[in-house]
Amino acid sequence: MNAVSYVVDEIITDLGYYRPLELLLRQGRLRYTDYESWRNGEIDYLCETFMGSSKRISALLESARDYVQALGFTAETYHLLGWQGEKANTRLDFCPANNAIDSDLLSTQYLRKEDIPQMDLFFDNQGVQLANDLIQVLGDRDAKCSEEKLNQLEQVDPNHPLCGQGAELLLAIQKLQQKNSLSDTKQELDYLQKQLAPLAKDVLKGSARDFMAPFWRRLASNLETGFFDEQCTDLNAVYCYTQILLWPEVINSVHNIPQWQQYTGLFAQLAHAYYQDNQRIESIQVLCDYCWLHPEDDAFLPDDSNSVQAWNKFIDLELDVKWGRQHFPAWLLFNEPGLAMHIHANSSSAASVFKALQQLLQAEQEKSEVQVDLRLKLQNAHPDIFNYFLNRQV
Repeated sequence: MNAVSYVVDEIITDLGYYRPLELLLRQGRLRYTDYESWRNGEIDYLCETFMGSSKRISALLESARDYVQALGFTAETYHLLGWQGEKANTRLDFCPANNAIDSDLLSTQYLRKEDIPQMDLFFDNQGVQLANDLIQVLGDRDAKCSEEKLNQLEQVDPNHPLCGQGAELLLAIQKLQQKNSLSDTKQELDYLQKQLAPLAKDVLKGSARDFMAPFWRRLASNLETGFFDEQCTDLNAVYCYTQILLWPEVINSVHNIPQWQQYTGLFAQLAHAYYQDNQRIESIQVLCDYCWLHPEDDAFLPDDSNSVQAWNKFIDLELDVKWGRQHFPAWLLFNEPGLAMHIHANSSSAASVFKALQQLLQAEQEKSEVQVDLRLKLQNAHPDIFNYFLNRQV
């Protein structure tokens, strides 16, 4: 099972089906802000915002498609409508004609066979059709259409479970449109976490993030810049923006928190945000800083596959005991010497070992003469790491 299949499995677990755009969002190939701009009619073709070459994007989508087909899922064409402006309620284009990325790879979702309704029953049941229409307009946060569809559903099938659920989601949209400031941000967080977000996920599935985005944005905007509560570590802009995959905002929010490095949980969130924002080196830098600053705290696994493999080997060789977790960054250099050109050491003693090794590896890459003083410096700083340096196979 490859990395793509793991993500696809997560999507199926979360949504109950597979949709290609969700894969691109979770893989950092599509920014949610670009997706929103497309839905708002500000961008003609979504594929123009993808991060990465068309060849790589196509390969990713084809791999995911082949995997869900092997699982026995059934293909279904779907379309998304514009939210506002000239393209409001009109079908949007994923790609222009003859694009390098086949639009079918984007406009086809895959459902479990048991989730596909029998067509004769489906079209004969007006309540089922109205319920699906209501889910569509609720996901689009269209209060007017949602109210109309909800009223129709209540008349046709008053006992349908979506009547109550839809009414609650509609009320949330209507209150949001009043644009009132929040009097109690902690109460709002509790409401979003325990009530609205779970309801939206259950009812709207793949459209839940679109529905919830303005709620999380409003909560973040009602918090003071840099606000962080140690007693409620979810009550901050970092958490809010993470819920809707706004990685640049997550990164900025972490750095806005005064002395954020004292809060260990923020390191994993920042490293993840950097990685999802296609800033791999910055993500690894955060991991290294964490190892140097908090060697006694629980480690977190990085997103980067090379770093994960290095960490697993580090543990297998019991180097976390022999060397200490604070020296995992040095181990990273042995596994990926090219990082020596990019990672910056801080002023800790562990980082000084890293810096000595870094200088030695850079000298090797530049094919400089043997630096006796640098070798002596590493030997004095950490004899075991120095011995590994001498005995490794280059």
